[in-house]
Amino acid sequence: MNHTDLLLCNYDHKLLEMLTGKLLGDGNIIIQKNRKPRFRFGHSIKDRDWCVHCYQKLACFLPLNPPKYRRVIDSRIKRGFSELYYVQSKTAPIYVHLKEIWYNNTVKVIPKEFVEKLMTPLSLAWWYQDDGHLKMKGNIPQKIILSTESFSQEEILFLHNLLLNKFHLNFSTDNNKRLVLYNRRSILAFLSLVRPYLSKGMKRKDIYLENLKKEDLPLKKRTTVYLLERIVFNKPTAEIRKICNSLPEVLSIIEPKLHHFLNMVEKKRDLPRKPYQIELKREELFHLTIFQQKTGYTMGEIIELCYEYLNGRLQ
Repeated sequence: MNHTDLLLCNYDHKLLEMLTGKLLGDGNIIIQKNRKPRFRFGHSIKDRDWCVHCYQKLACFLPLNPPKYRRVIDSRIKRGFSELYYVQSKTAPIYVHLKEIWYNNTVKVIPKEFVEKLMTPLSLAWWYQDDGHLKMKGNIPQKIILSTESFSQEEILFLHNLLLNKFHLNFSTDNNKRLVLYNRRSILAFLSLVRPYLSKGMKRKDIYLENLKKEDLPLKKRTTVYLLERIVFNKPTAEIRKICNSLPEVLSIIEPKLHHFLNMVEKKRDLPRKPYQIELKREELFHLTIFQQKTGYTMGEIIELCYEYLNGRLQ
């Protein structure tokens, strides 16, 4: 049995998912001559809470020493030093197996079979919190960056394809060899995927929508929605308003699985559509606006999803 199989058979998969995220990010295996390997990770002082969070989660499974403070002299920094907290493990057989698949001599490499099996929302969230960045412009997300510059081009392509195949997230690669997500809908889908696993100390890596006040919306509003030609309404306002009653329920289904629905919605974007002039009341406008903020979908796409749901075709 090889090292990958030994890990998958003998250790808790939640532990392996967290370690996968950590080793794609800031974690490493300490390799020293004539000494058994150990696991280590460190974070800047501003991310102390994240360091403690990782320690607490991993210590349920692994022999780890508590986080320690360290001050590092660094002439490149204006004040002459940096501050960090780090966690270092004791020795254990699991670190031997991890060293064998994650390292070629002393160089970290991506064990493709292992990462492919262990790439889940949890491992993605840990990787993102270690080596990810969310760039905002006001309240609008501009891009998500995953730092992959230390990996080879082949490994970056593997990670790109893995994220596309598993989560329908189509990252680009920038000139700095980083994976970047620009599409707003994809960014919202990514965040919905990792949000359940974000620690309190990583709020800067999520979007917090301002509370929408119903009374700030007009009592009623005339608008135009564009719907697929196969969906036909004889009394558009009345029928669409009735469909809008399902908005909260449909959002509760869609939001946790935005990555799942992303591909389905995108495939329909260029299909022929027919315009309908309708009048919506404040209640419908309120729920439609919330839906739009959380998904990035157009009003027409949202109404189509509700239509599919009411006809038993939304899964």
